[in-house]
Amino acid sequence: MKTKSVNKFRDLVHPSPTSPSPETAIIDSFRWQFMYTGGVLISKGAIDPGHLRVLHVGIAVIVNQEGQFLLQRRSEPVELAGVWEFPGGKMKTSEKNAPWVTACREAREERGISVKSSADRYITSHIGLYTKTHIVAAHLFACAAVSRIGVSTALAMTYGGDKNAWDWFTVEEALKLRCIHADYGRIFETYRQHHTIGIDREGTRKWPTR
Repeated sequence: MKTKSVNKFRDLVHPSPTSPSPETAIIDSFRWQFMYTGGVLISKGAIDPGHLRVLHVGIAVIVNQEGQFLLQRRSEPVELAGVWEFPGGKMKTSEKNAPWVTACREAREERGISVKSSADRYITSHIGLYTKTHIVAAHLFACAAVSRIGVSTALAMTYGGDKNAWDWFTVEEALKLRCIHADYGRIFETYRQHHTIGIDREGTRKWPTR
C-alpha cells in the first residue's frame, strides 16, 4: 500500500480537531473502524482514496405503542437482498449536520408516519463501503410518533423502491431476523431488558459535536 494513499485516507476519516463540522466527532469516534476497513480496501484496490467521499444517511428507529419495531426488507442490491433495516435515507444538503431531520422526513415520505426526533435522541452510527468512491455513514436516531401508530399504519402504503417489504416486529421476532448491522440486536435486547431505545441501558445521547 502506498504511503500517499494511506495519508489521503487518514486525512479524510480523521480530520483536524480544529474542524468546526459536527460530523468530525462522528468520524473521529469511528476512526479505527475506518482505518482498518479502509486500509484493507485500499490494499486490494477496492476503493480510490484520492476521490473518497462520505455519504451521510439518517435512520429512524421507531417503536409503536405495542413495543414493536418498524423494519423494512431490502430486495437490492443483491448483496443486501433479504436483509432487514430501520427506515431511512440520504441526507439532503439542507439537512447538513442534522441527520435526525433526515430520519423524520424519510419516515414520513416512505411510510406516511409523522415522527419527531432531535439531536438529543442520537443512538449510534454505522460505517460501511457504499461504492468505490463513497463510504456511507448511517446515523441512527430514536423517533417518537406525533400521533398514535397502529400496527397496520406502515403497511397501508405501497412503495416501489428497493425496499419492498415493511412490517412491525416484537423484540423476539426482530431478534430472529437477518439485520444489516450487529447493533440492531443490541438495540432490540436493550429495549427488551430496560424498555430503553439505545445500544445500552443509558439509552440515547446527544449528537456529538466539537
